[in-house]
Amino acid sequence: SVGEREYTATWLTTDPIGRIVTWGLDAIPDSPTMNLSDFTGIEDVKTLAEDLIAKDEKCADYSGQISVSVEQLYDPDQDGTSYLYTLKVTVTFTDDNGVKTSESKDIDLQVMKNPVTISVAPVYTLGGKFVPYGTSLSDVELNGTATSGGETVSGSFAWDEPGTVALSANNGLEVYKVVFTPDDTSNYSTAEVMIAVNTRSAYSSNSMWCLTPSNTWDASWTWTAALSAASTSPILLPATGSMA
Repeated sequence: SVGEREYTATWLTTDPIGRIVTWGLDAIPDSPTMNLSDFTGIEDVKTLAEDLIAKDEKCADYSGQISVSVEQLYDPDQDGTSYLYTLKVTVTFTDDNGVKTSESKDIDLQVMKNPVTISVAPVYTLGGKFVPYGTSLSDVELNGTATSGGETVSGSFAWDEPGTVALSANNGLEVYKVVFTPDDTSNYSTAEVMIAVNTRSAYSSNSMWCLTPSNTWDASWTWTAALSAASTSPILLPATGSMA
């Protein structure tokens, strides 16, 4: 006799509904980026998501049955160059019988502020050509020009670390970071630039003597040598004698 036999049958279902909504979500990046000039609100994100789904080869045949909704979860965070939105995106597929299937995910949308270019590098105004050795950068004023889209952007230049004291360790040339902050921080980004600063020892008559620890000052010394503001090395006085 044949006896009892057990069979297992497997049906292959092409494009099940659950996979279609997953494909739709996968077509939307987790961290998309938009420019502020192209962003008017959350509706723009919905339009972007729909376009991405329509262009995805897995979803293309079903794009007419796929809809997207976007919900803003929190107020956006803001830094010098962008806004960061946390959004909930929901993809819904409606089958031929009107049955809806939905899936959601959170995404981080970065909206970039209008970029700023430093078109005229900032220059310092204290000390003329040189910044006197030992000067705090906070005492050195900066002037320059920044633009965006060919238009001048009003704002201010500042040292990234204003408490830094100007030194002359590299033959009188030091490089420091300068930050431009626009007056309109809602629409324009900050910008940074590195500038070289010439530092020099600012000596004048009877203003500074540099002695080694073993040396002492003798009141009989006379100081009549003319010292240049461009001097880069300290003057070392001998332990005895006179200078005229």
